[in-house]
Amino acid sequence: MKKNFILEIITEELPPRNIIIVIKSFYKNIVNELRKKFIKYNKIKWYTTSRRLSIEINRIKYEKKHILKYTKKIKNNNLEKKRKIFVKMQNDLKIIIFNSIKKLNLVKSMHWNDSKIKFIRPIRNVLCMLDDKKVDIKILNVKSKSYTLSHFFMKNNKKIYLNNANEYKKKIKKYGKVIIDAKERKKKILTEIKKKIKKIDINLSIKKKNIEEINNTVEWPKIYIGKFRSKFLKIYKKLIKYVVETIQKCLMIYSKFNNIKKYFIIISNISSKNPSRIILENQNVINERLRDIIFFLKLDNKKKLINNLKKLKKYIFHKKLGTFFEKTIRIKKVSCWISKKIKIKKKDVIKASLLSKCDLLTNMVFEFPEMQGYIGMKYAMKENEKKKIAYSIKEQYYPLFYNSKIPKYKISCAISIADKIDTITGLFIVGEKPNSKNDPFYIRKSTIGIIRILLEKKLIINIVKLIKKSIFSYSKYKTKMYIRKKIIKYFKKRMLSILKKHNFKKCFILSSIKTCKMIPIIIYKNTLEISNYKNIEILKNTYKRIKNITSKIKNLKNTKINKNIINNKIEKKLYSILKIFEKKTKNMIKDFNYKNIFYYINVICKITNLLFKKIFINDKNKKIRINRILILKKVNKQFNKIIIMKYFL
Repeated sequence: MKKNFILEIITEELPPRNIIIVIKSFYKNIVNELRKKFIKYNKIKWYTTSRRLSIEINRIKYEKKHILKYTKKIKNNNLEKKRKIFVKMQNDLKIIIFNSIKKLNLVKSMHWNDSKIKFIRPIRNVLCMLDDKKVDIKILNVKSKSYTLSHFFMKNNKKIYLNNANEYKKKIKKYGKVIIDAKERKKKILTEIKKKIKKIDINLSIKKKNIEEINNTVEWPKIYIGKFRSKFLKIYKKLIKYVVETIQKCLMIYSKFNNIKKYFIIISNISSKNPSRIILENQNVINERLRDIIFFLKLDNKKKLINNLKKLKKYIFHKKLGTFFEKTIRIKKVSCWISKKIKIKKKDVIKASLLSKCDLLTNMVFEFPEMQGYIGMKYAMKENEKKKIAYSIKEQYYPLFYNSKIPKYKISCAISIADKIDTITGLFIVGEKPNSKNDPFYIRKSTIGIIRILLEKKLIINIVKLIKKSIFSYSKYKTKMYIRKKIIKYFKKRMLSILKKHNFKKCFILSSIKTCKMIPIIIYKNTLEISNYKNIEILKNTYKRIKNITSKIKNLKNTKINKNIINNKIEKKLYSILKIFEKKTKNMIKDFNYKNIFYYINVICKITNLLFKKIFINDKNKKIRINRILILKKVNKQFNKIIIMKYFL
């Protein structure tokens, strides 16, 4: 018995950036829950618009074994079997939907009524049908219906009844003026844009990557072309893009040389009889905002950027951590320390750190906060600052997201690391550290940002020393040792998660973190080397055998090996190679000479195992016995300098 199923949740306007994340999470939960209930299907699809989240499942049925188990008591009555299975499927689908919504990982969800479930927006209608029958379910106190609603503006939320679940996609398009499939909407948008652009100039184009978000703001897209005044083309390119694409949700048009043109694409959610009104409204808004920008640029250009430094004393960074001026001074101290480690000019770093927060007091950033960093860079370049210094004002905020680009220049890296570690340290000091549910200051992102910069730019900086330096810059706080340990522990956890994404095993990463003094690039290289070591099992078995023997004898801390009573050739050879290895280890690790390191480890393993075969460790003579135990202990000590073996047992 194969059925078709449709679930549509209509809400208030959804945030366009989060729609795809929400529907994919919902889809994944549904798939997992179907598997738990032994339900198979031919195809499952998700659909979204600016106000709808839909799941369509085709040819849904139970696994054969599950049906036999469930209907074994009913004999020779197919109708009764079918009815019972249908009722069970309806009940199971209710549980599946409920669990899938409950498990949604929504960042900005909240309670919209007395229901215990949180959701991203209030729900206005639920359509839930299995073939021609309505599935009775209640989501956030909204009861399911056998009808959907049409386009809010074009059809005034008219009810569209379905006779069967498989009518959904066609009926909502034909009678509701809603294209439910995001891919179909996007195709329609691109086709219409192409036609419109050709009418202006055949060589013009748009950036397709910007369409995704706008596509999520419409249900029935209609394309119009507007234009702003030519005189605004002299404004910084990024500011025009910000006004047109981010504020007004339109698309820029580019020439074949990637220059911005005065035309822009309006993607409207309605097909209007009077399109000139829509075009005019958009043009007016964009022209006004661009006029404001010119006004603010003129105001800001009357004074130098560095003049804002002292004014930062009036603006609080954090009520317990002081003003932006105090933060700037701390950034200067830490970035100067970093400059010595990565060998860049201290003078340039001081200049960059003092300018780093000055653009926060410009009129442009006050009006358009998202432009902080970029405006500082542009103003610094206009004041003939060095290119690297100017870029550091923008790049101090990099990486903006978990996988986005890191700073290009070393000065930018120094300012970015100093800024981030200052925030992390300060918040740990005042007890506002993040937890699994709450991270309002993006500490996790900043921590990952520092590690990524150090790894990808291959900068040799010890994170423990960096934390110490940052804590020291908070001179007014008497910071206890346990705060430092907590920050180090937090960094170690992030380091572990980053390296796991490189497909390294946990034991290798933990071992490297322990042996490499919290220098991310060294930890990475060490993990890579020991992951490629082929004789790890032999090493592990040797270590384990030694540990079993030596653990039985204690209180040998102050006892030293007596080389005069070593009377066996194998024992002498082992002692001799250990002495050589002990002397060379430090330099070999420093030079990353893992070829030699593993050569010595292999030889030591081989001789030790030979020793076990040929010699009785627990000799009758107590002095010889203890001496042999001490040699074996020394073997394990040398192993642990390279690989911490306890993580492999």
